[in-house]
Amino acid sequence: MASSLCNSSSTFKVWIAIGATIIVVIWSFFRFEENPLIDRRFVEVIRIVGGAVGPESFAFDPHGDGPYTGVSDGRIIKWLQNETRWFDFAFTSPNRDRSTA
Repeated sequence: MASSLCNSSSTFKVWIAIGATIIVVIWSFFRFEENPLIDRRFVEVIRIVGGAVGPESFAFDPHGDGPYTGVSDGRIIKWLQNETRWFDFAFTSPNRDRSTA
């Protein structure tokens, strides 16, 4: 009888663990929705020549030009509004020249 009671208790604990896992998984689907602040219709992914990843940060100058942003390979690129493109504005590595951009 004691063996049967112990076995029932173990089975009950397993079912509780399975039920809790299912609840957590279902809850996570509803809890972690896509970020509502970002509307994917208005986001464009741009490829950066040379395989760099970014942006690392954004900045504007006192004249309202920019944005400027750093990318992972050490470049600082600037947005040219009239030409709708990015260009290499500066290089942060002392051993880097424009030919490696």
